[in-house]
Amino acid sequence: MLSEFRLEEVLYNRAWCRTSVPFLHVTATSVFISEYYNQLDQAFRRILKDGLDGQTRRRRIARSMPGYDAYGMTFPFDYNGPFALFMSRHFHDMVAGLFRVPCTGHVNCGIHHHAPGSVDGWVHNDLNPAFFVDYPSDDGINIVRHDQCSYARGVVPEGKPPGRRVVRGVAMIFYLCNDGWEWEDGGCTGLYRYKDSPVTSPDVIIPPLNNSLLAFECTPWSFHSFMSNTRGARNSLIMWLHRSVEDVDLRWGEDKIVEWTREQ
Repeated sequence: MLSEFRLEEVLYNRAWCRTSVPFLHVTATSVFISEYYNQLDQAFRRILKDGLDGQTRRRRIARSMPGYDAYGMTFPFDYNGPFALFMSRHFHDMVAGLFRVPCTGHVNCGIHHHAPGSVDGWVHNDLNPAFFVDYPSDDGINIVRHDQCSYARGVVPEGKPPGRRVVRGVAMIFYLCNDGWEWEDGGCTGLYRYKDSPVTSPDVIIPPLNNSLLAFECTPWSFHSFMSNTRGARNSLIMWLHRSVEDVDLRWGEDKIVEWTREQ
């Protein structure tokens, strides 16, 4: 469980790589010590063992992301298993600090499972709005609560106050449970210089190696996409930190925020 470890105790490789092409991003391999990574691996496999569901269900992985060929599950605010470290204040501040983004403490974290043969995603930048309900927490971190407020739309139950509108500020993908991965398996993350680049022609390819990660600031130019996995499944944890709308407006203009489509 999370209480067994502190962040400084579980980090193994601290020599992370910053690269500016095609946009600034950070990669790392052998991120965590084996004892902690094995806990993450086992926890992910337990979730998968519960079965893949076609409907959105609390604490169960499901096909719930319109337009995205993957199963997913968002961790609830009261989750306290091994993945809770990713939603801690220390981890939040470390990832935000990689890009000096003034993040607000609002976190959306979950897992994705791409079955073998999942189709390509689409080239996009993740600079999307998001909505949260604020609640008291010991470390000031607010986890998304879908039961209280729609993450993408801000819809709340009748009589409830509106959610806080923020914007995705930093994205991080942590790859796990992809044992024996080889290039022929696919399931990579493509990084692109242009939005109209073909998904199959990325400028940089990030392989989904176990215990590795990719992180980048969400900007008008942080174009990326999932690339089809031809053989084995592709598994990952995905996390977004958020910044204020005012901060985005000052830096690039509020018009650069990419509103969700009806299909998303």
